[in-house]
Amino acid sequence: MKRNVMLLMMCLVLLVSGVLSGCGKSEEGENVPVEKTEGGAEGKTEAGGNTELEEYTFGIIYNAANVTTEMYKNFFENFVGPEFNVKFVLADPTTDVSQQIAFVENLASMGGSVVIDFAAKYEDEAEALVAKCDELGIYYVANNTDSTENLHNYEYFGGLAGSQVDVTASQFAEMTEYVFGDGKDYNIVLMNALTQTEGQHYSQHGLTNMAILETFKEMFGWEYPYEELWDICKLSAMEDVDTGTEQILRTCPSYEPDPMYQAIKNGDINGIISSGPMYTFYEAIVSEVEQQYGIDIKQISIAAMADTTRKSFEQGTIDAVLLKNAAVCGSLFIQAYNCASGHPELTHDVNDPNGAYYMLDASMWVCKDLETYDNLSKIDAVGSGYYSWTIDEIKDCLYVFNPDITHAEIVDNAKAAGEVETVLEKNGL
Repeated sequence: MKRNVMLLMMCLVLLVSGVLSGCGKSEEGENVPVEKTEGGAEGKTEAGGNTELEEYTFGIIYNAANVTTEMYKNFFENFVGPEFNVKFVLADPTTDVSQQIAFVENLASMGGSVVIDFAAKYEDEAEALVAKCDELGIYYVANNTDSTENLHNYEYFGGLAGSQVDVTASQFAEMTEYVFGDGKDYNIVLMNALTQTEGQHYSQHGLTNMAILETFKEMFGWEYPYEELWDICKLSAMEDVDTGTEQILRTCPSYEPDPMYQAIKNGDINGIISSGPMYTFYEAIVSEVEQQYGIDIKQISIAAMADTTRKSFEQGTIDAVLLKNAAVCGSLFIQAYNCASGHPELTHDVNDPNGAYYMLDASMWVCKDLETYDNLSKIDAVGSGYYSWTIDEIKDCLYVFNPDITHAEIVDNAKAAGEVETVLEKNGL
């Protein structure tokens, strides 16, 4: 009996000392605030390890290696991977669907349970990959906005996440009003390059351009000689569209430097809008024409979190951008983990007679100045310690941690978690 009492006392001493020595440190599997450091923020959290959870292996498919995919890798490998005991296997970047299918087959042989696809595809390409996943019993989730038509027919289709078409269009309308709504007259080049082929990119960039055209109608009183705005978005040649005013609307069918030079070489253009992330292709040409004519050509575009974007804000060659970011990784991980842990029903609306898969929204971020860019560029960046999601936000969307969660709540939570103001606030930026 005395021996048992002595052992109990020793255990209590060790327990108390362990608690005291661990104060202020992150326990394994938990997130605690860390003190503000240079480049850091109060409330910043770090992911721990959690080997008590079942281990899963997820595959990641990319079509290119760039600064954005490095952010994705950082989110998966350094943030959610250790926390949720998930290993990630990365495919070699490729656009070849046959190579991607070979990767999925290899993933299956390794015991993988989900593939997350970032390589945008045409409908038939996406379906070929989903069919292979279905055959192998591996769930497929993707960062895609166009390839949805037939995918929900497959048992192992686990849903999509990405920037909603209507959200992107409204964001461009917001930036258009911000940059060109100062009461001055503007002659605009509108890029149509990504709307020429139906399928990949077609709806997002086409509808975005429609929103831009509608904004100009409201701001400038423009009237177009077309029955539908869509007809302007489909113009496949450089053309001056009648606006019913003296202001010019010129379409440009390519992001290559020479067509852009032809579009602006006369010095009569003072605004360029690109609904794709390609403005760096022709940025030097724009600067050259600005210097030649002593004019300021305002620009709006999609852009990456990259040194080139920061330099453009610093030099004043870009006026507003939609920033690609890694917040989509949180949404995709939620879908993947719910599927892997036996709850694929949370990826779609079970009350919908068609079992509709509502894409989780992961919007791009509107950025209008250098200060905002500097803050946003820290989010999900390698080594920064800042993330677009918190671990608690992700746990709240996973059945394993929150059995009461519903698909509708996940949709709402994903949208709220990725909003730019929320992301900055929870990171103390």
